Parts: sequence; structure tokens; C-alpha cells
Amino acid sequence: MLKNHLLIASLGAVGLLSFASVVSAADASVYGALYQTAHLEATDGSNKESIVTYLPGTDGFIAITTNDTGSEWWTSDELGLTWTMSETNPIGDFGCSQPGRHSVVITDDASYFGADCDTGPSIIKITGLDSAEVIHSNTLSTAGYPTATVLGDQIYMFFNGGYTVCESDVCEDSMDAVGQPATVPLEAAVMDGVAYLPFTNGVVTTFDGTSYTEIGSEYLEGLESPCNCNLPAVGINNGTVYVGNLDFDNGATLFRYDPDDTDGDGELWEVAEELSSSDTIINKMQKSQEIDDSNYLVFYTANGDTGTGIFALDEDGNVFSLVDSGLGGDNPTNNMEVVSIVNRTVDDNGTSKKIMLFATQNYTDQTKIFVLNLDEDLAVDVSAESVVTSSGERAAHAVTASAIAEGTVLKVKVPKSQVNKGDVFLLYIDGEKVDRVKATSKSAVTLKYTGAKNLPSGTKMKVKVGVRRAYGSGAAQLRSENIIKGARATVRIK
Repeated sequence: MLKNHLLIASLGAVGLLSFASVVSAADASVYGALYQTAHLEATDGSNKESIVTYLPGTDGFIAITTNDTGSEWWTSDELGLTWTMSETNPIGDFGCSQPGRHSVVITDDASYFGADCDTGPSIIKITGLDSAEVIHSNTLSTAGYPTATVLGDQIYMFFNGGYTVCESDVCEDSMDAVGQPATVPLEAAVMDGVAYLPFTNGVVTTFDGTSYTEIGSEYLEGLESPCNCNLPAVGINNGTVYVGNLDFDNGATLFRYDPDDTDGDGELWEVAEELSSSDTIINKMQKSQEIDDSNYLVFYTANGDTGTGIFALDEDGNVFSLVDSGLGGDNPTNNMEVVSIVNRTVDDNGTSKKIMLFATQNYTDQTKIFVLNLDEDLAVDVSAESVVTSSGERAAHAVTASAIAEGTVLKVKVPKSQVNKGDVFLLYIDGEKVDRVKATSKSAVTLKYTGAKNLPSGTKMKVKVGVRRAYGSGAAQLRSENIIKGARATVRIK
């Protein structure tokens, strides 16, 4: 029986990418719908990166960019699909630039980030989609705020050698906490009221709000020498703490913390995954939305060959590599690394969905924002415009009402704007591939399902249009896998 669903539409950089196992789970069925939702082009042509956040109680997302002349302020619609630069910059009067790429925190009713301003390193509170205020400037240090977190009802902004703690927007600086490391944490993850902090010197600590406890000495002793012990990322999945390092010589490594030494080898830190030599930095981690009653820890890398790398770690500790989606465009190194990530639950036509956004650092083509969904379908319906056309006696009419005549071949037209030479387009009917066309030029491509001629009136079908994108040329050409172009509609035989 054919099913009553359809994924099909005209769209820009939209993608559904299959995960291939890096370790033991070779038959894994994890998918990721990925598409570019914004290209934040600066007025001076130099938006190199941006932080993304949102203000609780209001719809949409906010992006604050970094460029040669300071910063720009952008806002989106409720689903993060359409972005607009604000006419005024809420932090322009403060002389602020370089918002902290790791210093964004969102509480129940507010959003904060750190930035370098005329008055020094400052903590900024977002008070509206187009308004913000400085609530504190650091009095003890000229160092910026590289990371932040929330413990209880308090916000902690960490800097080199100390932290600032804020409650009800009243802040106090400290540099004399017990066990205070000398260097900088770049990320924070919280579990059971305790923050886990990896530092740039390779130390990992817990932090309870007043003091630090080092838990990384075994980890440091277990590393082979020489190594780069800079630790820019931390995340928690299924009650386990993971940290990632930076290693330009051998490639980055993902480590897991095993405080109970469950394998009895005497080491409290284990290697969870060794990445390729091209994946040099694990720089961000993000917990996914729930898929089939499971969550994944998504982590992002800087990859010198293909730009941004995306991986997922399941609840059993297996690591899956997201097939390259062309994040770098014609030059994959353009999107060098993920700068900022954010999750939010939104309402999409009465359906509650968790949206995962991330922004890339891009020095040659300005910053971009992507939406990631670890499921077979896109996180949101991106477009209602169908590109299905009928044939035979109805050939002159575009099918926007999602029906074709009985005895008709189903045709799916991919417009010229969506086609590059070398792309391979695929047509799926209820999960089965029925047609494949390789584009020999930048012209419209038509896919056909001849089997539709034999289907009786009233039949409904699920259709997917895939494309294996081609990037570059010759030996340097890359292909992504199983990118799906589409939004929901219904196609039936009448």
C-alpha cells in the first residue's frame, strides 16, 4: 500500500545526509536533514562569524556578527528560515565588537553574551529582538569572556584566571576561587548541578559555583607525547562527559570520562574516537532532539580538506560521521569551523519541533547559518511550492494541488537554479529509487516515475527527490550523499 506523504519542493541548500558508521555500528540508520538557512552578508563585505541565540518569550532567533567595522545584528522569523539585518545595532552605542563565540547563555527569561566593548570585557543582556544593554564590565581583568554557563539561578562568565557571577543582573568578579586554573575554559557542560570545564592547557575541572576540582590529571598522563592538549569542547550524553581536543599534526581525539573506571584499566579518561588527520579541531558539541526515544551528541570539527565536519555520538558511545554536505560550497575550506550553536523548541503549524541551528566561521564568503535535524525529514517545512509537473493531456499545467491524472507518468522537475553540472539527481517513491539523472550541464532536470501510469485513481504516494551534489572538479571533486530537496505536500492519482 502506497503511503500518504510527500517530500518535494524547490529549495536552495537543503540536505538530508545519511550517517556512515566510524566504529562498530555499520548498519546504523541515523539520518540528518541539513540545510543552509542564512548567508549573513555584511555591508562592508566582512562578516567572518556570528553567534546565534534567541530571547525566551519571543519568536525567532538572533545573530550577532563580527566584521572589520565592529558587528551587525540580525533577526529571523519564528523558524529561523528568513533573516534580516536590523536597521539599528543594539550594541553599536557601546563600542562592542567580537561577541564571545562560546559565551552565549540562555536562561528561562533572558539571553546573555560576552563581548569586548569600549568599557572593557562586558556582559550584555538581550532585552528584545532589537534591543540590549550592558549589565556589567569586568573590573579585575582585561581578558574577554570566552565561555559561560548557568548553575542554579546564577550566570557564570569565565575569563583567563577568573569568572564573573551574576544573579538578577547584579554581577561580581572573582579571581581567587579555590583551585582556580590559570588559563581559559572554552566550553562548559552542566550535569547534576556541576559544571565540567576543559581548559586550553589540557586541564579538565569540575566547578560547583565556588571552587574547582581537577579531574583531568589521569587524562593528561594518558596522552602520548608530544600532543596538543588544548581542549576547546565538552559535552554530555547519556550521563557521560566527553571532551575534544585540538591536534594539527595527528587529528583531533574525542575522550570520555569514566570516573568509576568501569573497565578496570586504572585510567579515568578513555579514547572514545580518533578522527582523521584532516579533522584537526573538535570545537563544538550539541545535544540533538530526540529520535526514536534516543538522543545523540553532535560534535563539529574543523577539517582542512572538506571544511566543517559533523559527527554524531549515540547513547552507546558509537560515533557516526555525517557525509559531507558541501558546507564549503565550491571551496570546502570556506566554512572553516562551527562558531555558535543553539537549540530551541518551536511551534510549526501546531506541531512542536526542536530546531538545531549552527553558524560557521567563513573568512572568504562571510558567515552562514545552517539548520540540522537528525531525522529522515526536515526539521521544518521550508517551502510549500511544488515542482511536480504532470504530462499527457495535462502537460501544460503545473501541479500545485498535488494531483496527476490516472494513466499519467509522474514527472518531477528540478529547476535550473538548483542544478550544477555533475550533480546526480534521484527520485524515490515510498523509499524505492525509481529514476536517476546526472546533470551534464546547468540546465533543468526532469525525473520520471513511469510506474504511476499503472496506479488506480485515489492512490497516494510518498515522493523524495535526492541529489548527490558535485563540488569542485576533476580529482578534487567531492560528492555528498542522499541530499533530499523538499517540503511536505501530497500527491495522488485522480
